[in-house]
Amino acid sequence: MRSLFFAFVALGIAAPGQSQDLRFGGVTGAEGHRCEHCQRIACGHDHGDTDRNHEWPDDERWEDSFHDLSRQGMVSFRSSFGFTLGPDTFLVTGEASYRARENWSFGPLFQLGLSDDEFLFGATANFKKTGQIDLHRHHHGDHDDDDRHAEEVLARLEPYVNFGIGVVYIDEDQRGGRDDDDAGLLLNVGFGADFFVSDRFSVGTGVLFNFMPSEVQGENFFFSWQVAVLSFHF
Repeated sequence: MRSLFFAFVALGIAAPGQSQDLRFGGVTGAEGHRCEHCQRIACGHDHGDTDRNHEWPDDERWEDSFHDLSRQGMVSFRSSFGFTLGPDTFLVTGEASYRARENWSFGPLFQLGLSDDEFLFGATANFKKTGQIDLHRHHHGDHDDDDRHAEEVLARLEPYVNFGIGVVYIDEDQRGGRDDDDAGLLLNVGFGADFFVSDRFSVGTGVLFNFMPSEVQGENFFFSWQVAVLSFHF
């Protein structure tokens, strides 16, 4: 027991002026300043004037608070304009969706296409799977403000894929002023991305591949591009 006591005394003499800081899990004292970059005690990093001289520890992860924001239970209203091909029309869309799970939402989607001699209207029940760009990566080597800004931008980007089922109606003007209309089953799949300007507003773009298995007005497919999508989230 006496030898063990003297061993502890020797350890105390060998490390003068140092004490454990339980808040930060580091060492304080003469060499125990907190790193202004990674907020660690006695991290041993090169504290130059710029972040260019700073080595980030292997277990340090940067997490953007916006990226981690939960959107489950969110209700969104979306409107867009664009065009369709086959038939060729000017496109306006409207959509409402409910985020039932963190990455799954569903709701009605309406497509309205207009041209001089054609009218198109599609209504589908759409399901959307969203994703996020993984920013939880280790910092190695140089990491400056430009890198952080790029990551903050990417954190607000939300890509998605969607699919739906519903009906489509197409009306074509024939020669002599006669109308020829038809309706049928509509299936669509698509993809796109939204950029969250704030947690309540986003802008984006998306495309839809629309299939009509029973043919409508002699057509079994048309393409929709939602060039600019404006969305409000509640």
